[in-house]
Order: sequence, then structure tokens, then C-alpha cells
Amino acid sequence: RVDDTEVYADYYDYLKERIDRINLVEVEVRTVAGILRDALLTAEEYLEQALPEIETLAAEFYQGPSGESWDKFQQLLDGVDWLNQLVAVIDQSATKPERWQDYLAVAGRLRDELQNLQEALENRDYVVIGDLLNYEIIPCLQEFKGIIKKTKNDEGKKDDLH
Repeated sequence: RVDDTEVYADYYDYLKERIDRINLVEVEVRTVAGILRDALLTAEEYLEQALPEIETLAAEFYQGPSGESWDKFQQLLDGVDWLNQLVAVIDQSATKPERWQDYLAVAGRLRDELQNLQEALENRDYVVIGDLLNYEIIPCLQEFKGIIKKTKNDEGKKDDLH
């Protein structure tokens, strides 16, 4: 934080351009494990909010999607893309959460179901889209959320031991 502004990127240039006007620089240092924990908590919060919306979205596809349905569908794809990116980044990291293989398995199934969803979209088969959302995507996301909860519990038990 520089004065009252959060700076996450290009901080060197930001500081250099304002060096004569800066009153306070605060640096926050976090461990990789802490960043990972926060990312998983964010994913859990997203899933808490998204899952009921996806159930509603599936019902809308059974009835015939509206413009709003397509907007929600795009938001779902963006959210799933973010989850996949999160898994990919963590997979490249030296620090991984407990149950990492479980995360990878769910992410792999989710990618497979996205391929099926793509095919249903190309065929404009809205009933299949609803089915995939209800019976494949939602269970994958529920499992992902469950693994996060188990990871939190495991980490909490470790913290209790110290």
C-alpha cells in the first residue's frame, strides 16, 4: 500500500513516478501457504454462491434459455475457468494443499464435462445442457467444495498441534 492506494503490480514504476509525494509505504509479506489458503477460501465462497445459481440455470435451460440465462451461463463458464486456472497455478507451485490428487481428479472430470457441454451447445440441445449442469457440473463443483472443506479441516488440525 502506498499512502492509501493498493499497488499489486509494477510497484517499482509506481514508486519511482511518485517518490517525491509519497508519505507512507506499507509492505505486506505473505507465505505461499497463506496465499494458497486464501485462494481456496475464495474458491469455497464462490462455490457457496454459485451452486444455487447453477441449479436455477439448469431449470432455465429445460424451459428454454432467455438472454439472462445466457448471461448467467457465461458467468458460470468464467467461474469454472477461474477454478481451472487456480488448479493449474497451484499445480505448478512447490506448495500444494492436502488432498491435491483429489483436486486434480475433480478438475479433470470438470474439464471433461465442459467438453460435453461444448458439444451440447454446438447442437443447441438445451435439455442436454440442463442435464449436464444438474447431473455432472453441479456434482463436480460440490465435490470441489467438499475437498476444500476437508483441506481446511486437515489444516486446522495441523494448526491445533502446534
